Amino acid sequence: MLPNRIFIFLLGIAILCIAGCATKGSPGGGPVDRTPPEIVSTFPATDSTGIARDIKSIDIEFSERMNEGSLSNAIFISPPLDYTIKWKRSRKLELQLSDTLWNNQTYVISIAAEASDERNNKMVQSYQFAFSTGDIIDRGAITGRVVDARREEMVLIFAFALSDTGEAPDPTIQKPGYISQTGQDGNFFLNFLKPARYRVFAIQDQNRNLRLDANFERVGIPYRDVTIDSVRMKFDGLQFRLTKLDTIVPFITGVRPVNDTYLQLRLSEPILINDRTSFYIVTQQTMDTLQILGMSRNRETENIIDVFTTKMPEETEYQFISTFMEDTSGVLNDTLQAVLFKSRSITDTTRIELEEFTPADSARAVRPEQSIRLKFSVPVLWESVFTRFQLMDSDSIEVPGNWQIQSVYEAGFIPEQVFIPDSSYRAVLSLEGVEDLWARNGPDSVISRYFTIISSRELGEISGTVQTDHAVNAGVYLSLRQLDRKTEPFRLQLAGPGDFLFVHLPEGQYLLNGFWDLNGDGIYTFGDLFPFSYSEPFFVYPDTIKVRKRWETRGVTIQLPELDSER
Repeated sequence: MLPNRIFIFLLGIAILCIAGCATKGSPGGGPVDRTPPEIVSTFPATDSTGIARDIKSIDIEFSERMNEGSLSNAIFISPPLDYTIKWKRSRKLELQLSDTLWNNQTYVISIAAEASDERNNKMVQSYQFAFSTGDIIDRGAITGRVVDARREEMVLIFAFALSDTGEAPDPTIQKPGYISQTGQDGNFFLNFLKPARYRVFAIQDQNRNLRLDANFERVGIPYRDVTIDSVRMKFDGLQFRLTKLDTIVPFITGVRPVNDTYLQLRLSEPILINDRTSFYIVTQQTMDTLQILGMSRNRETENIIDVFTTKMPEETEYQFISTFMEDTSGVLNDTLQAVLFKSRSITDTTRIELEEFTPADSARAVRPEQSIRLKFSVPVLWESVFTRFQLMDSDSIEVPGNWQIQSVYEAGFIPEQVFIPDSSYRAVLSLEGVEDLWARNGPDSVISRYFTIISSRELGEISGTVQTDHAVNAGVYLSLRQLDRKTEPFRLQLAGPGDFLFVHLPEGQYLLNGFWDLNGDGIYTFGDLFPFSYSEPFFVYPDTIKVRKRWETRGVTIQLPELDSER
């Protein structure tokens, strides 16, 4: 019989061994496991044909124990099948099917790269395998990129075969026939496609219900459809930009009188202020009209419009009436809205002050394409500003140009020709004759700005060609942005594909992109779903472009996206 001390010692070791064997997880000590998991086998095996339509499960075995929760949203089957997940020892995954497979159909199972093992090591890349209930595996493929997908944001790619869904598939109610997912670089691969004509969407499917919830999810609408057939089994380079579809009409949420000539119109969302905007203010009792002198987007809140009027008698009830307004996505509200408010007796005594006049006085190295910016403390009559402003060159010759009004507070003077490098200019504004909306004059003072344009010895150029294989008569817009600078991009408008030249560029690294303006409105079009309309083709130059002083960077070639012959 063992002594008591030895018996107790051995019993303690046995208990520790049993506890260690029963504990699930990583052993203590040693190097941390960084090995990513892999898929070691599948059933059906990849590229299998003649698979029975009534198989009960699809099986996937991993190289190590998996974090079961990481697989819940990382599995995609194309075409979609209903299934439940069952695990065996956290390594073998069974997708227990409740559907019967289609006849002569290639099925694609995708495991997203976000799948991770118990130590949270993710797979190196997503994994796909295919099998068929027929005699062949479909080999069609579409590749591309979602250019503005944020890193770590996995965007789903929905492909609809138009022969199955009709000419207008609706991703808000229909599940796609084929599904893929972007990687961290935004690239995607749709493989094992049958011959057909496809409409492809990029969907920010946050709730993973395989549908677009347009109220809160972004979508990329294609600029073309893609045909997969015996002539062309693979299409490369289908690109998307994401946007939020706006289907809700703007409406008034309230009116707040600030003083006896100034109202804040509160809206459900930002709207455009243009010639079609139709607002009226009438007294509640007599229905007399109160004159609106000007309107502008509030400088602090986009959903507020500043409305300036003639003087309102105190404690008078008014109706603010809207009969037409348009939000920034083009959604119209042409129904009559009327909101009651009561005027205030407060009088605004703010006088005209010039808050901003740029370039600054004695500024040097001003960019040649820069405009003259003016910003006032109160809303002004811009016609009174235009007649009291002059821009002159070093020989005191007036420089012609055009005004671009941003609001009742701000505007910019853009010379007809960009400023000449190594030259100096003087801008002069007489405030005495400047009037606000209520015809109150500015102070008796003259303000001038003397500035010098950057030397040509500090500037470079970029030249190149925009190419296309299509005989389409449409303009091309180019945008060139300097890295690590918060300056406005350089822009060029071309009448069509052809040669381009960016001049007067400061030294540095640049990004080049643009779009093909097929509808001729000068604005990039994201497309729409209801009714369906294509987006416009766009391009992103794949590399940064280096600009050096006194040097022309040549040979930049942009190939416009390939258009659909049936578009």
